[in-house]
Amino acid sequence: MALLVRVLRNQTSISQWVPVCSRLIPVSPTQGQGDRALSRTSQVNPYILKKNMILMTNHFYAAILGYDEGILSDDHGLAAALWRTFFNRKCEDPRHLELLVEYVRKQIQYLDSMNGEDLLLTGEVSWRPLVEKNPQSILKPHSPTYNDEGL
Repeated sequence: MALLVRVLRNQTSISQWVPVCSRLIPVSPTQGQGDRALSRTSQVNPYILKKNMILMTNHFYAAILGYDEGILSDDHGLAAALWRTFFNRKCEDPRHLELLVEYVRKQIQYLDSMNGEDLLLTGEVSWRPLVEKNPQSILKPHSPTYNDEGL
């Protein structure tokens, strides 16, 4: 299970940072024509870039730690973590927060019911919907089919 958690953490980190890094450095308008050099007028100050990357990294780790603590604690702790990070402390309707807490709990329960080896081999997760007709039901994940050709 520890390997599964590390793989999910690393993939989440990669999927978050690739778009962030690509937006930090503006590319010249001639990008589509094969020239990927930075334009002379839009040079990025490396000091500011590094400072912003450190700041975003700290926010990312704080969010991960908050979610981890919230998932391991009761619904109040998870609600506090979601309110701080997901809603940026600006959730006017407590029903939205309640719905998100229920959704996160369902996803965690669903992920716990999955076979870790299947998840590592396929890398595919079909997430449960936000609103379900019967939210108490646990949807059992389907067994994936493996393509072992050429191995």
